Amino acid sequence: MMIVSIDGGATKTCSAVYDDTKNNVISVGVSGPSNFVSVSEETAYRNIRLAFDRSMQKVSLRKDDIDSVILGIAGVGDSREDSERGYNIVKRVLGSTEFELFNDGYFAYRAANLFSDGAVFASGTGSVGFFQKENEIHRTGGWGWFAGDEGSASWISKMAINSAQRQHDGIIAGRSFIEAVEKYFGEELRECVGKLERNHEKRRVALLCPAVADLAKKGDQTAVGIFDEAADYVARALKAMLVNFQGEALKSVIGGLVLSGDFFRDLITRKMKSKIGFYYGYQVCVGGIVIESLKKGYNMNTEIRDRCMNTVDSMIRSMPEEERIQSLGY
Repeated sequence: MMIVSIDGGATKTCSAVYDDTKNNVISVGVSGPSNFVSVSEETAYRNIRLAFDRSMQKVSLRKDDIDSVILGIAGVGDSREDSERGYNIVKRVLGSTEFELFNDGYFAYRAANLFSDGAVFASGTGSVGFFQKENEIHRTGGWGWFAGDEGSASWISKMAINSAQRQHDGIIAGRSFIEAVEKYFGEELRECVGKLERNHEKRRVALLCPAVADLAKKGDQTAVGIFDEAADYVARALKAMLVNFQGEALKSVIGGLVLSGDFFRDLITRKMKSKIGFYYGYQVCVGGIVIESLKKGYNMNTEIRDRCMNTVDSMIRSMPEEERIQSLGY
């Protein structure tokens, strides 16, 4: 059985081909954002198609060779209109090929916690939480770019830009954030802030986050404070979901922000005072494989899940640097 699982969000789209005879992923293709709420429908279509085509071409597969296609795309399920928009975009990509379509948050939960009850906080370009109790999934957070997305890469980047402004105005000392922001955006601080006021480029802003993580790793106390506040929100969101359970429950954090480094994961773990599973954002595509495997009657256990995640990670890291950075931003 061959499964293609495609995860699409505000920063990247990742397509993985799974071969059940090997109990492993055999190919991965990546491209840019496909969250049609934050990018145009044409951009979403183009990136879903590109990721799908890349994953198929790397192992010389045709559509007829695939038993099922499953997608988790950000925006699907947010409203009836958004779900219809998402369906139509995917239909353009796949034509007569049958597919299943979900929200990427559902993929994130299944990738991290399989079918067990518990809580997952997804911290990527934006942020959202999910918990499952008695096989029913509930959503928390996910309030969006303007008033929400706390504990996410876009939130951390916005706090960094705010810190740069404060340094410029002499409210906080130093020039570390001014230099980081100007280097990343390639222009003087006031110019880049002016452009962002006119055009809120969520993905571009969020990709400033690695530079903020570098400052934190070097001991910049303002940067450390920003990550500490983000970790505090993640921990509080997890704890809020966990009040729905008696005793211990499975808990995980998944998303691009996990790539910030051990220091961020350690901050969350210390605040939670318990064991947490951590997974990278591009590993969310494994969630679709988990869902489809169960539907097809195949047992997806943690050993196979971890093998798939490790393979996706290895394939992503071994991609040509230009393709990886163009698609993922790092």
